[in-house]
Amino acid sequence: MSGRICNTWFALAAVVFLAAPLLGQVTVGDNLKLNLNGTVQVGYNDTSGNEISSSHGVSFGGTAGLSGSYYDPNFLSFNVNPYFDQSRSNSDFGSVTNASGVSLFSAIFSGSHFPGSVNYTAAYNTTGNYGIPGISAFNTNGNNQSFAVGWSALLPNLPTLNVGYQQGNQNYSLYGTNQTGNSDFHSLYLNSNYSIAGFNLSGGISSGTSEALIPGVLVNGQETNSTSDNKSYTFSLGHVLPWSGSFSSSFNRSDVNSDYLGYKFDGSIDRVSASAGMSPTPKLHLSFGADYTDNLSGSLYQAVVPGQSALSSQASAAAETSLPVTSTSNPTSGGPTGTQLNVSSHAWDFLANASYAFAPNLQAQAEVEQRDQTYAGSNYSSTLYGGGLFYTRQIYGGYLGAGINVFDSVNNSQNANSLGYTANVNYNRRIGPWQVGGFFNYAQNVQTLLVTYNTSFYSFSGSVSRLLWGQWVWTANASGSHSGLSAVPGSSSSGQGYSTSLGNGRINFSANYSKSDGNALASGGGLIPTPIPPIIPPNLLVLYGGQSYSFALSGSPVRHMSATLSYVKSKNNLSNQGVSSWNQFEEQNAYLQYQFRQVGLQGGYTHLIQGFSASGAPPASVTSFYIGVYRWFNFF
Repeated sequence: MSGRICNTWFALAAVVFLAAPLLGQVTVGDNLKLNLNGTVQVGYNDTSGNEISSSHGVSFGGTAGLSGSYYDPNFLSFNVNPYFDQSRSNSDFGSVTNASGVSLFSAIFSGSHFPGSVNYTAAYNTTGNYGIPGISAFNTNGNNQSFAVGWSALLPNLPTLNVGYQQGNQNYSLYGTNQTGNSDFHSLYLNSNYSIAGFNLSGGISSGTSEALIPGVLVNGQETNSTSDNKSYTFSLGHVLPWSGSFSSSFNRSDVNSDYLGYKFDGSIDRVSASAGMSPTPKLHLSFGADYTDNLSGSLYQAVVPGQSALSSQASAAAETSLPVTSTSNPTSGGPTGTQLNVSSHAWDFLANASYAFAPNLQAQAEVEQRDQTYAGSNYSSTLYGGGLFYTRQIYGGYLGAGINVFDSVNNSQNANSLGYTANVNYNRRIGPWQVGGFFNYAQNVQTLLVTYNTSFYSFSGSVSRLLWGQWVWTANASGSHSGLSAVPGSSSSGQGYSTSLGNGRINFSANYSKSDGNALASGGGLIPTPIPPIIPPNLLVLYGGQSYSFALSGSPVRHMSATLSYVKSKNNLSNQGVSSWNQFEEQNAYLQYQFRQVGLQGGYTHLIQGFSASGAPPASVTSFYIGVYRWFNFF
C-alpha cells in the first residue's frame, strides 16, 4: 500500500509541475495546419462488483481534441476527439466503467460542387441503455462503432447526385444477467434531383441490411435473432399550379426480406400517390389526394416490425393501425414462420378537403374520403364525411386555442356506420407571478388505415411556474396519454409523468416520476411500443409495465466549483410467451469538480444495482469511486 501511495503522490506532483503555460502553434509544411488541446488526469480509482473484476490503485486517463485543415478549410478539414479511461465517476462520458473511444469528423471540398465527408466513431467498455417506453430502464456494458462516407455532385443546370454508405455495430451485456445482445447494419443510398420546364424531379435507390441478437430475458427466455434485407426505389415529381397551388406525385417500390424472431416476410410493396392543392381566394383552400398500394399487409409489416424502414407516409400511418394478417404456425414450437403471401392485399384511398377562414381566428373544414381495400379474397369499403371548427383568441389575459372535428364513417361492406370525433384545447396565461398552461386532446372512433379498425385516445399536459424570491424559480409539469384500438381488448397503452424543479441558476433541484404500460416488440436496442396486436402474432408481443422516480441536485456553491448528486430507481415487469420477469434498476451518482486556471480537482462516486428475476442470476452490484487531479493543455 505504501508503494501505491508514493506512486500516487509522484504522479500528482508531475501533473501540478506541468501546470506551467504550454502554448504553441504548428504548421506542417506549407499547407497542413493543426491545433491540439486536451486534458491529462491522474488519480486513485476503486472499482468493485459481483460482475466485474475488482481493482484499485493509480489510474491515468485523458481527452484530446485535434483539429486542422489542409491547404484551406474548404478543401479539407477534420476534427479528431479521442478519450481514454473516462467514466461517470470522473467525467461527463456517462459510463459506469472506464470507457475509451474516439470520434472523427471530416469534410472535403466544402463549398465546391463536389463536397464529401467521412465520419467514424468507436467506444469501448462503455455504458449504454436498453430502453423501456416511458420509464428509466437498464444499463448495458459493451462496445460500438459506426462509419459513414458521403459524396455529392452539385453542378449548375445538371441533375444533382448524392451517394452515401453507412455501417455500424454494437455488442453488449445486460448487467444482472449472463446474456448478451448485439446489432449490425449496413446501408447504401443514391438519389438525384433536377428541375426542368417547371417540373421538380427526384429519384433514388437505397439498400440496407440489419441483424440483431436480442437477450433472452426479454423474449421467451432464449436469445433470439432478427434479420432484415431492404431495397427501395423511389421517383417523384411536382409542379406549380394556378391560384397559389401545387401538384405532386410519387412512386415507391420496396423489396423486403425479413425474419423477425421467426415471423417472416418476403415480397414487394408498390405504392403510388398524387395530391394537389390550391387557394382560389385568400380565405378558401382546396386539396385533393389519391393513394394506391398493391400490398397493404406488407406496408404494415414494414412499418411496425423492428429493423424495417417506413418508406412511405402510408407505411408510417400504418403504425397506428391493425390488420388481421394470417400466419402459418410451427406445430412444434407454436411460433409463427411466415406471413401468408399467396393472397391479394391492396388498397385505394381518395380524399377531398376544403377549408374556409371566416375570420383570422375562426376556420371551418370539411372532408370526404372514399376507401376500398381487398384482403384474402374479401372486399372492404368505407365512406367518411367530416367537418370541424378551429378557433383561437386572446381571452382573460391569456391565449386560447380549441378545435373539434366530427365525422361519420360508413362501412359499405357491412352496411353499418360509426360516429367519431376529435377535440383539443390549449390555454396559456400569466396570473400575477404565476405562469400556467395546459393542453388536452381526445379522440373517439378514429378510423385507422384499415376500414375495419378504429382507435381512441387521449393525451394531456400542464405546467405551472412562479418566481418565488430573489432569482429562485419553481416549476411543475404533468403529462399523460392513453390509446388503443376500440374493439381489440388488450391493445391499449398508457403513460404518465410528473416533474418539479426549484433553482436560481447556481443551485438547482429536480424530481421526476413516471409510469407506463402497454405492448411492445423487442429490438436490439430497446422495446418499441406497438398498438396493433392483430398484425403481430401474440407470442411476439412483450407486455411491459413499471414506474420510476429520480432526484437530482446540482450547482456551483462556490466559485470555480461544480457538483452533482443524482438518484434514480425503477421497478418494472416484462412478460412474453408465459415467461415473466420482475426487474429492478437503481443508480446513485455523485460528482465534484474544482478548477483553478488550468488545474482542477475531480472526484466521483457511482453505485449501480440491476436485476432480473427471469435471469436466474443475482442482481448486479457495481461500485466505482475516483479522486484525482487533471491539467488542461493547449499544445498547439
